[in-house]
Amino acid sequence: MLRWMSGLLLITLSWSALHAQSKVRDALDGYLDNRFQTMEEGARTTKELVELCLKEKLDAAELEKLIRAGRVKYPASPEKGKLYLKGKLACDHIDYETSFFLYLPKSYDATKAHPLLVIAHGGNGSMDADYAKFAAQGGLRPWLKLAEQYGFIVVAPLSERGWMTIGDSIIQTVISKMQREFHLDPDRIYLTGHSMGGHLTYRSAIFMADRWDAVSPMSGGYDYVENGQIFNMWNVPGYVTFGKKEPYKIDQFNRTMREWTKARGYPWTFMEKDGGHEIFADELPKVAQFFLDHPRNLYPSLVYAHRNDGLEHVSGEANPRWNKTHTWKQNAVIDRSTTHWLQLCQLPAGTKPDKTTQTVRGEVKNNEVIITAENARKLRVQLHPKMVDFSKPVLVKINGKERHHAVVKPNLGFMLEMVRRFDDRGRIYWAMLEFDVADDAKVEEPRK
Repeated sequence: MLRWMSGLLLITLSWSALHAQSKVRDALDGYLDNRFQTMEEGARTTKELVELCLKEKLDAAELEKLIRAGRVKYPASPEKGKLYLKGKLACDHIDYETSFFLYLPKSYDATKAHPLLVIAHGGNGSMDADYAKFAAQGGLRPWLKLAEQYGFIVVAPLSERGWMTIGDSIIQTVISKMQREFHLDPDRIYLTGHSMGGHLTYRSAIFMADRWDAVSPMSGGYDYVENGQIFNMWNVPGYVTFGKKEPYKIDQFNRTMREWTKARGYPWTFMEKDGGHEIFADELPKVAQFFLDHPRNLYPSLVYAHRNDGLEHVSGEANPRWNKTHTWKQNAVIDRSTTHWLQLCQLPAGTKPDKTTQTVRGEVKNNEVIITAENARKLRVQLHPKMVDFSKPVLVKINGKERHHAVVKPNLGFMLEMVRRFDDRGRIYWAMLEFDVADDAKVEEPRK
């Protein structure tokens, strides 16, 4: 009798826990889907979800598991093993609409998390839909066999506007759409692109390194050594292909970057091939394996930021050939301020031109966060148990000065807000510390 009652109690407790998880997961899906809110609305809905988590007795570790588990339910998928041209894709951030190609491998199973490969086509900043469609097909068809082999979901959006500000919105929008329609692994999202798409891939590695597990620019790029942006490539692995005879000095730029990154131990591979401005099909299996060998790590021991750009996209874009000025949507921001667990902040208005480049190096070891910074006036440090032990005091030093030395408590509201802000179920941090920075220090560049 006692054994029977004990068994019944376990079943009851198990059902109760599952019911609580289901309620939170349902609420979480709605919370993330309604992510473009005013500051006041966002604060209110975050508070409501935190209250639900506390009511159901969920701690930070349990909430993280539910966030990473994906959606409660996904829509019925289209037939697997076929290439589809889907539309319309209305950008989340700007008044532009386009289409995209989709390939769902035969191995897709909505009960499991799958990798996503995003492919950016070549072309120019003002092309018609047929040209964009032709370019996108040329970039994705060589990948279809590998998609079946490795289980990649493949998406290739079209852009008649190139891959600058509008292009960033297209890429982020299509990822958001894919993760609502298919069960994606947020730590296995990869980006590649040829020619103009190669330029995008490089820029995405530089300005949004923590969105990608790994990237592969193909026959693209500029002289990122000369402009100093190459320092930011420390933060994401890359596999580059280019031909010996490229136009626009692309071959020269990539050789320069190859030697520069090799000398410093950056996680980048450069493959120079006989040929010109093309996709080298024999390299694609190596790229696919490189992707799988580099899942995203949002909690590295060393991060490095060297930035003099706007940290957010909040403005429209125009081109005389478009006959239209595209405008940004209210409350829709593409945030480029983070480098994994380090977040830069906008500099004060009136900052002198020679002080507008923020250079910051952050290291984590033995429950210590050591930061050196130049020209940064405010910094945020995001923390996770893979970085520090939350049961012990966390020491933070900035430019040699102790700024914090105490136990840090998990903050469920911050966890939720970060996931929603970036629409990224893998971007999970338990707490955040914010610091004003009044002085500067010489920042050592990263090397292995």
